[in-house]
Amino acid sequence: MATGNLVLPSIADVRAGVQYGANGTEYTGTCAVPSADDVRSGTSVDATTGNMTLPAVADVQSAVQFGTSGTEYTGTFTEPGVGNVESGVQYGAAGTEFTGNMTLPAVGDVQETVQYGTSGTEYTGTFGVPAEGEVSDGVGYGEDDTEFTGTAALEGAGPAPTFAGIVQLEAVGGGCLRATWAAGTGTIGTYNIYVRADSSTNLFTATYLKIKTDSSTIECIFRMAEDNTTFLNDTSTYYVGIRAENNGQEDANTEVLSIKPSGSGATYLKLSDIVAIGR
Repeated sequence: MATGNLVLPSIADVRAGVQYGANGTEYTGTCAVPSADDVRSGTSVDATTGNMTLPAVADVQSAVQFGTSGTEYTGTFTEPGVGNVESGVQYGAAGTEFTGNMTLPAVGDVQETVQYGTSGTEYTGTFGVPAEGEVSDGVGYGEDDTEFTGTAALEGAGPAPTFAGIVQLEAVGGGCLRATWAAGTGTIGTYNIYVRADSSTNLFTATYLKIKTDSSTIECIFRMAEDNTTFLNDTSTYYVGIRAENNGQEDANTEVLSIKPSGSGATYLKLSDIVAIGR
């Protein structure tokens, strides 16, 4: 008697829903054929020809692998950091993975006519940059503080004069002192006379600035102390220094002379050569 040698395929190898075997109904296939959308474009599976196109690696996030076995290709697309995306704008997976936090400057803080923002034209700056003639001489400003350089000699900008300081200090009687100096060079607005009793420490500071004389003077007689309230007296030694000033900038000389007055400042003394009196 003959023995059959027909081997039926397993149901996993037969298309899903197809019946076969005894009486054509013994078994039902379970193998599902993928749809064309699930098969790579141009690849045939049974009667199905795939139409799925894989993305280019430049369109897939950096380091993400995909394709055959999940490792065929590796994405190279790098997403911007949140600091490089405008505040409130969401992006990434599902359009919500990340939220930008970059804040654009106000138009008033951007140089006039400079455009920026979306496509480089969304906003136009309105901040006006001063002309070089309106900025102090030598001061850099603009981009990186080097784009422009000021050329104006503005108030408070100097330059400081050249001045040797006090030359002579005399007690001229009546509690008065006479300070004498030689004219400095450069532009001079005033000569500033500093006075301090019994010490020269920190003499050239606002505390001890007694009087500012006109730039044409070369001497000054005064009879009151640095507070302009107390008369000079012959029991104290007074330290006197003078500096020349231009536009708020003084020279840096450190010449100081000291002397005791002769008599009391309470005595009025009329001198024909008085050039300036500090009170």
